[in-house]
Amino acid sequence: SNFTIIDGRETFVGGSREGEAVVIGLNPQKSTSEGSIKGRDLEGNNALEAVIGDSIVQNMYSPDAHKYITLSDPLVQSIEIGNTYFRIVGVSVDPMNNGHVVYVPIDGLMNSTGIASPNLLMITLDNSVNREKAITSIENIIKDFDLNMGVFDLNPIVEQNTYFLSMTWRTVMLLPLLTL
Repeated sequence: SNFTIIDGRETFVGGSREGEAVVIGLNPQKSTSEGSIKGRDLEGNNALEAVIGDSIVQNMYSPDAHKYITLSDPLVQSIEIGNTYFRIVGVSVDPMNNGHVVYVPIDGLMNSTGIASPNLLMITLDNSVNREKAITSIENIIKDFDLNMGVFDLNPIVEQNTYFLSMTWRTVMLLPLLTL
């Protein structure tokens, strides 16, 4: 819906905006999220819910005076994927596709798009594993399996974002101290 009730008044919050994002279907019972900044994680595999990345919030769910959109809370809106509406229940800071990412339950994604099998696998390597050898082994397996598939190491991006957030947090914590 493009309208919501706030303080007893109907307020325009949508605008049928369009954008591009990586859509990832996952099983909420078998996955965890650490980057949620607003709302909650996905609860059930049968629910039509979504957690969206922070860049999508900036680009698609922000105020737009030209369209008379005054409310910028994505948690009162939905996102359409394959002619199915998923209610937005959370927002996360995510390095995947620079925050242009949407997480939905895998069953709902498969039903709404007609995709019958997974096409993305995310792997977390144990710290005791030699990272370079493991990535090379995975690349060789993928190459023998399907030439259209690729392997991407997200660790450098995660480390870079973690460092940035750590430095920002230190600065934010220093401000109250200087104010005192």
